[in-house]
Amino acid sequence: DGKLLVAGFTKGTVTSPGAIDFVRYNSNGTPDQTFGEGGVIYHLLGSIGSSPDVFDMVLLPDGKIFLSGSNGGDFLARFNPDGSPDTSFGTDGYLYTPNVRGKMTMQPDGKILIVFNSTLQSANGAQVFSLARFKPDGTPDANFGNGGIVQTPFRSNVTGYADANSREAVVKSNGDIIVVGSAGGINGSDTSAVAAPQYTSHGMPGARSGGRRVGK
Repeated sequence: DGKLLVAGFTKGTVTSPGAIDFVRYNSNGTPDQTFGEGGVIYHLLGSIGSSPDVFDMVLLPDGKIFLSGSNGGDFLARFNPDGSPDTSFGTDGYLYTPNVRGKMTMQPDGKILIVFNSTLQSANGAQVFSLARFKPDGTPDANFGNGGIVQTPFRSNVTGYADANSREAVVKSNGDIIVVGSAGGINGSDTSAVAAPQYTSHGMPGARSGGRRVGK
């Protein structure tokens, strides 16, 4: 409807817990007075002095808000269009689960892709591109990769593996997925490059793009 929704967090104090915050604006940038109090909603989270965090959010087709964050543990959360917690999701709207610290991308079927970074033992402990897919109910999509997760190492042109950092995923019209980011140490410690692996809709590796290497 042209309105703008912003999510963030407020750190707790010695007398109050921290909070997950929503602010909604009209299309002209003025606070939406029909949302919360003066356009603002706070959801207190945790104990006194807590420090919640917000990683990203997407708007679902039904108008609900799907958000990833942390508060002593990482979570997915779902809120109703009016900003109230969707109590049909997880426990009071929150579902604590790993692999959510990254950019979210919603697929046309309502499933959520989240890029994150992890290390892989088989890649000698190097940091690798990682991608998780969740169903709308917050459970991992078991039909994607290995139990809902895909991890992609990048080999160095010298020896061993580069350290890779995934940033964002996009879904093509045929369902294939491209993840973009960077890989360092391609030709030794002084060389980094843009990295962009491509996957099938089920998380199987496909064609990889190549580009000009850029020195750090």
